[in-house]
Amino acid sequence: MRPTVQFIIILLAFISLWTTSAQANCLVFAQNERLSNYCLINEVSGKLMDGQTASVVVQRLQREGYFGGINEPTWATKITPSVTYSNNINGGNPNKKLVLGNLEFDGDPNLVAKQGIVGNLNLNAFNRITFGEGDYITTSLAGALSYSPEHDVSYSNASANICSKNKVDDELYLDVCGAISHQKKQISEDRAKVLNVSLNHLTQVPKLGYVDLSIGAIRSIQDDYTQSQLKASIDIIHNNNWFGAFSVRKGEAVLNQLALDVGFDIQFSRIFSATKVDFKFAHEYQTGGKYSALREQIRLQALLPLCQ
Repeated sequence: MRPTVQFIIILLAFISLWTTSAQANCLVFAQNERLSNYCLINEVSGKLMDGQTASVVVQRLQREGYFGGINEPTWATKITPSVTYSNNINGGNPNKKLVLGNLEFDGDPNLVAKQGIVGNLNLNAFNRITFGEGDYITTSLAGALSYSPEHDVSYSNASANICSKNKVDDELYLDVCGAISHQKKQISEDRAKVLNVSLNHLTQVPKLGYVDLSIGAIRSIQDDYTQSQLKASIDIIHNNNWFGAFSVRKGEAVLNQLALDVGFDIQFSRIFSATKVDFKFAHEYQTGGKYSALREQIRLQALLPLCQ
């Protein structure tokens, strides 16, 4: 049975030392806040804690609505520089010929995608409101200015996200999130709206660690089309000092539009020489577009003169 909040309150009355690698993992690998806190609660269950540890536990759980929650809405801002690699800095087209059946077309060289190292200045703002045990609302605003010295090209990103996190029971949670985003590049400009509903199940797996399994449905509204997607993910805080996350998305076919078919994201974090190192990889495979319709149109136009 998972520890109740009342049981945790009793534990906080004790003072002792608390230092184990497994417990440290809960706080070090905090990419998934809910899973990190779940890990922390289970690790301190049945153990004595010192005052500092007790304070950390209380503060983290208050942010999820426990112990009365946070007294008032909280705001936090962060400005960070970063360096990334982009395979499409200017929002251009792939550097290859357009093939339609037996026909080949050369694209405009001025519209070819540019790739290289990009410097970014990121601005993030976060807000949180709690309204019950395990129930809270988070809001985030993000903006980024990016510049490629190699190509002397810049672009911008802006987004807003709001999520309602809802506790169903000690291990089951329902999340409802909405987001809007806008990206402006030299050649292209993209806007999107996304609604995401997910069901999350937290559990502890022997010889593995703490696991968050999630399934969800996504409704993506782009400038030119709307698409429904299904998503499944797993996050793990492993007993052997590492964190891993894997998610896969499957999109429905969209008539005459190039849209997501399958996409996946991988994250991995580990401690190397007392330093936390994060690895991230994302890939999308898109299908559709107007190629099939255009190929049929070209064939019919070629036959029309023969029919007259």
